[in-house]
Amino acid sequence: MFVKEAFKKIYSGEDVSSRHLALFSLCGIVGLYDAYILNSGIDSIGLYEKIGYAIVWILYSIYFVGYETIFLHERKLPEIDTNSFKIVCNKPLMLVVGISILMLIAKFLPEFVGITFILELLLAVPLTAIQAGYSFNYNSDNVLPFVKLFSIGDYIMLMLKRILFFTCAYIFVSTVIFIIFFVVGFIIGFSGVSLHLIDASDISMIVSSYQVIITKLSNYISGILFVYVLSIICLVWDYELIKMKERYNEDFQNND
Repeated sequence: MFVKEAFKKIYSGEDVSSRHLALFSLCGIVGLYDAYILNSGIDSIGLYEKIGYAIVWILYSIYFVGYETIFLHERKLPEIDTNSFKIVCNKPLMLVVGISILMLIAKFLPEFVGITFILELLLAVPLTAIQAGYSFNYNSDNVLPFVKLFSIGDYIMLMLKRILFFTCAYIFVSTVIFIIFFVVGFIIGFSGVSLHLIDASDISMIVSSYQVIITKLSNYISGILFVYVLSIICLVWDYELIKMKERYNEDFQNND
């Protein structure tokens, strides 16, 4: 696998800190909106808020298709600029964007959540292969030849890797959130008892009384981290896909 190499590409290079900060900020906007909807309840918000929520995710999805493609071309974390929007105006990527938006809209309909998840998993390989093929010199002629390189076995292997990568991402973020609140809670509780501000028996009562606030705060933090980490993991999986096949064809070896 090319996971280690992918992370090295993502977390090294010129201006890598500022680029990650920009990506984290972008993911933060989406993640905060996600957490707001989760805390409020999708059925409790108004029509305009639902429309705004959908627009935010659609814009992010369109942007990230271009962002992924530029990453596959440059083999480093791209700048956060308008180029990611401009590049999706090309025909191959417009197909990817169109299908991605349709699946995104379907996610907002409870009766289609299950089938959308399955379709998203099945279509992830061919759609990303289209982006990867186009990323070589930004040439549409490379798309079909690159897509044809993948066998049924490749599809299955990449889908399993995608499940593994994203499962690890969820476990990582959940663990980080748990550690943050455990450490903060321990420090506050220990400091309070040490300074005789509260009794040890009162800690559980205090935690219970602030349970709603803690839950909402946890949702906001996890919302931001999930979007950022999943975006990074998506880039890692994209890199795994493109490196899996480019070494087999001399026409697809001009980017490193």
